[in-house]
Amino acid sequence: MTSKFDSLKVSPEEFYKSRIDPFKIKRSRIEKNKARLFGLHIRNCNPSVVLDIGCGEGHFTEYYNSFIPEATFYGCDISDTAIERAVGLGSSVRYFNQDLCGRHPEKYLKHKFDTVICSEVLYYLPNDQMNKAVNVISMFGKKGSNLLICNSQGFSPPEIVEMFSTFYNVKGLDTHRLFKKLYTSIIHLVKK
Repeated sequence: MTSKFDSLKVSPEEFYKSRIDPFKIKRSRIEKNKARLFGLHIRNCNPSVVLDIGCGEGHFTEYYNSFIPEATFYGCDISDTAIERAVGLGSSVRYFNQDLCGRHPEKYLKHKFDTVICSEVLYYLPNDQMNKAVNVISMFGKKGSNLLICNSQGFSPPEIVEMFSTFYNVKGLDTHRLFKKLYTSIIHLVKK
């Protein structure tokens, strides 16, 4: 499998520069249902400090922040343009740039989060960089932290569990029907 951006023939930065809300998150009933379902899973983790990996323009992160106001939220994305738009939303969420296949997290962010969420991100990463991305994702969570992965295409749940098995144990797996034949899996892992 190749990266989803490979089929688009543009970089994530070019993708966000060329359009606002490229995934139609603010207008899509499917995306809103996905955010609601994922938000319930996040809330069930009783989080205090949450990181949303691949937050894009921050629409889902802002929803989670309003849905779980007792938690502190961070969001990161590879695109500077997406992060600028997220910061422009003006909330208490803290946003920063992070390339999962590039540099490691800043020292102050390592092992900081008790809940890390990764929704619809993995299939955008090139296969040959997946191990590095898994290592970077794993650095964010502290021991015993929750990693919630929402995935509706690309890797199967068993493949995702296998990718993260060095660092995480499986706590749960739920599959939800979003629309007609569109399903999403939410995988709940706990850091060893």
